[in-house]
Amino acid sequence: MTDDEAFDRVQAETADYSAKETFTPSEHQALKQAVFSDHFRRLVFADRSYFVLGNYDDGPKERRLTLVRDRLASRRDGAFAFLMKDIPEGWTYWTTKFKILASRADYITLVLEDSHGSHHWEAGHIDAPQYRPKVHVLKRAYEDEQTERAQFGAMIAHFVEILDRDNRVYEWQTEDELASAVDDLPP
Repeated sequence: MTDDEAFDRVQAETADYSAKETFTPSEHQALKQAVFSDHFRRLVFADRSYFVLGNYDDGPKERRLTLVRDRLASRRDGAFAFLMKDIPEGWTYWTTKFKILASRADYITLVLEDSHGSHHWEAGHIDAPQYRPKVHVLKRAYEDEQTERAQFGAMIAHFVEILDRDNRVYEWQTEDELASAVDDLPP
């Protein structure tokens, strides 16, 4: 697929997802810059790609997302792992960007510590039939059932239960255990 074909495809999907019939010149330019960026091109042309999702908190949770991304990228030949924020902003709506990236990733890796924040929406969305087969969860385990229930709402708990039946949930408590669990993800 040529760069122009890739751009045309992304532009059509963007129009569909965002219900836009036309783009302003600045929207067109922003989309073009995103699609032709190094990160987006690596996503499209990598042997395998991992879309790492979770809570951006500018603190320890986001640091753990970065740990997962970096470990996936460094330990798997031909793999490209990325966070949503690694891809330049080219879309008016972040939900459109999310769908564009999720549809192109080979694997969607959800680092799940609780059900607070925007990743709650992401978890609900990746349950859709076109995404669910790609999803693997690195789920934080808590010391007791009461604490666990306080951290995870019913929707997230049910989603994790469904994936666990397919052996796609990897539990961890410490960052060392998280790093080790990353190695258990599909190659």
